[in-house]
Amino acid sequence: MNRRITIASLLCLAAAARLASAQSDPFDTNAPSTDKRPGSGAAKGAARPADFVEETDAAILSVRRSNPKTPEQLIQAVRVVFDLGRFDEASNYLDRLLELNLDDAALASLRSRIGSDFFLRVAAQESLTAARRDFGVRVLDASARVVRDADRLSTLVPKLSDASLQVRAAAGSEILLAGRSAIPPLVSVLSDASRSSEHPAIRQLLVRMGKEAVEPLVGALQSDNPQLKAQVIRVLGKMNATRCVGYFLAPAVLPEADAEAQAAARDALARTVGAMPSRDEACRFLARRIQAHLGGESPVVIGVDGTGELWDWEATTRRPVPAYFDARILNVVEASRLARELALLMPDNREYQRLALATRLEAAQWIAGLDNPPSSGDPAIVQYASQAGVAMLNEALVDCLRNKRSVGVMAIVHLLGSIADPSLLETLDGRPATLTTCLEHPDRRVRFTAAMAILRIDPQSAFAGSSMLTDCLAYLSSTVGMRRAVVVHPRSTDVQSLVGMLNQRGFEAESASTGRAGFQLAVKNPDCELLLLSEGIEQPRVAEMLQMVRHEPRTAHLPVCIISRAEDVEKSRREAQLDEFTFVFVRPYEIEALDLIINRSFAIAARQNVGRDRRVEQARQCLEWVTRLTEEGKRYEFYDLPRLQPAVETALQTGELSSLAAGILGQFGTPRSQQALIEFASEAHWPVSDRREAVKAFASAVQTRSILLTRDAILNQYRRYNGSARLDQQSQQLLSDILDILEQPPP
Repeated sequence: MNRRITIASLLCLAAAARLASAQSDPFDTNAPSTDKRPGSGAAKGAARPADFVEETDAAILSVRRSNPKTPEQLIQAVRVVFDLGRFDEASNYLDRLLELNLDDAALASLRSRIGSDFFLRVAAQESLTAARRDFGVRVLDASARVVRDADRLSTLVPKLSDASLQVRAAAGSEILLAGRSAIPPLVSVLSDASRSSEHPAIRQLLVRMGKEAVEPLVGALQSDNPQLKAQVIRVLGKMNATRCVGYFLAPAVLPEADAEAQAAARDALARTVGAMPSRDEACRFLARRIQAHLGGESPVVIGVDGTGELWDWEATTRRPVPAYFDARILNVVEASRLARELALLMPDNREYQRLALATRLEAAQWIAGLDNPPSSGDPAIVQYASQAGVAMLNEALVDCLRNKRSVGVMAIVHLLGSIADPSLLETLDGRPATLTTCLEHPDRRVRFTAAMAILRIDPQSAFAGSSMLTDCLAYLSSTVGMRRAVVVHPRSTDVQSLVGMLNQRGFEAESASTGRAGFQLAVKNPDCELLLLSEGIEQPRVAEMLQMVRHEPRTAHLPVCIISRAEDVEKSRREAQLDEFTFVFVRPYEIEALDLIINRSFAIAARQNVGRDRRVEQARQCLEWVTRLTEEGKRYEFYDLPRLQPAVETALQTGELSSLAAGILGQFGTPRSQQALIEFASEAHWPVSDRREAVKAFASAVQTRSILLTRDAILNQYRRYNGSARLDQQSQQLLSDILDILEQPPP
């Protein structure tokens, strides 16, 4: 609310005017003019603009006569005229402030002098131009940067223990303004035993911060410094931080725990839960919390963007640092931390040790990214896994498979491949080893990682399930680099409509009229990203079709949309609700309705979805492995590599894979592979460089296996050359090169 300036303020401003220089005020219309030029309009009685209004407000005139110049004087003038509601007058002084181009320190000083509320008023005043409103925002932003500056905070921390009460209070107030930004430097001092005299004041200030300090302090608890952990637990106990009870248990219960940490933890438990649990009770509590987090319960507030803040300990700087994770990752990280506490409580319990191992590896894999090795998320993970041993890793792998923790499976398989112990593939009962069974896991990334692990182990003889590796490599290699979908519908008109709309959205859609035919299309196609099923399909019906899809590893995680009639939607949704990868929609007639289906499919299978580029990269890696195996064919005969030939022929027609595929077909040298190479090399629409590689591979095949083409195939090649007059010179040359190879005398 605007208020008139007080008499005291006017007197102060008048005094400031007397102390100011005698320079004339450009806003003072009553001041004598020094401009004597004829026609200047400054002389008495000169004409004035028609819209001229002479200023009569004594307060405004007093501010003008004070002639403010310094930033402090100018902002005070702005404040006075703002209170008078004279935003037009304020604009003049704001313009002068903008011209000064003040740095962060000067802007922060203005905020300290006037307070934040006034600059919020400036930023929100619609009567001002955008540039003038922005000055208020600039002051607040600059003040925030200065308040949170790490160097400044470091200089304030020692003042918390100053002999002067005023110095201590001022330092504490400034640090509290910084909020969470102040906690890392405070904790850093707590971790320094040489500055123990400052610790009591720091602990007291952290307690004053309350809930805001809890998560950074949880990050500090990940430190290996027992003295620091003791102090942090003491602070959290005084805050009654029940969220941290899981971290109080091990130091409170273990007899060998650090004495200071134990005393702090017991006091914290008394404050937060009012009891001292036994070791068994502590273990049961932690086990429940771990399962709750793995089941989706978050330890912190999740934002509207689906992420939350979880702090960790940075050993190099001796400070807690924030990290922002997707809710799923955050829950696994918290579970892994509590599992570590559980393993400390029961070091002889193998189940708890496996849980600690599996959750840490899963957390590392999530942080690294699903297409990267877990060591990039936790550099110490390889050493940690090696210390756990192959037997423990294998047991943890079994646990993850049983509990359907696919990301944990992936992380463990990665590390088993790094260890590369041949015993991982050995069994006594003739059944495939646990690692080998991962080649048929529903998760495509797990299958790829398992293949990589086995090839790193590099077995030199047949092992149980070795044919599973060949099948896995064939499936992963046969991508065509497209997004595909399968539509299963009994009515051809509906099929054509759905296929057409899918094609508009970048899918290569295939169709079938029966459930079995649609299932076969989905299974054989490694690029299939969506399966649309009409509720009216037969042979088999929808329910049985879904069972077939979910029992087949290659389609177990494939998003399935059931197209239902409007009156049957709710019934169909109830029937499909137990299948997390199946959803129900009314038949889409518009492209926008199909977009909803596509978006829904990727939402429910976001974690399992492997994009087009990654599929091609996986195929490229598989073909490189196959190349290595075929180059030493006799050594790896037990893999039956010729079974890969159809997949390699498919890869030959995928641009990024053509060169690798041609080389492998040349190594095979079979009649079928020779025919595939010359067919590819003869088709002008493929890149010339890839066609040259195919001719080169064909020459290699003939060199090692001689010509295995049929007479008709050879004659057809001559006809191609004779009819190539209209082709470009490079294509003609390639056709000529093929004939040169055919006409060479046998080796």
